[in-house]
Amino acid sequence: MIVDIDYKKLRDASLFKGISDDVLIELARHCHLVELNAGDTLFHQDDVADALYILEAGQIHITRKYPTGEEVVLATENPFYVVGEVSMLAGRPRSGSVVAVSDCTLIGLDRATFMDVCGRHPEVSLYMLK
Repeated sequence: MIVDIDYKKLRDASLFKGISDDVLIELARHCHLVELNAGDTLFHQDDVADALYILEAGQIHITRKYPTGEEVVLATENPFYVVGEVSMLAGRPRSGSVVAVSDCTLIGLDRATFMDVCGRHPEVSLYMLK
């Protein structure tokens, strides 16, 4: 089932607050919903960073596993938090894992689409650098 994402939901995330409506509408056309149950993992540390996600509903833990085997919860995040953007933009593996604390809905945007839009709208890249 394809679900249209309201572009205004993107604006709720700090990453996109300064982006024009036209660009947000274009980005929203390429977004998809991800549903997680409590305890599900969105992605694992060291996975390929091929998308960013905006937490629309629920709560997530960002965790990191160290070489000693110790796993630490680095942060607990709430709606409108953007996760995975730094690794995605840098083209680096995920620096941590993301686990749903409660049932969650996230808005996903893949790297290829995001980079394509940035290439056609350089103001997006400039805004991200700020």
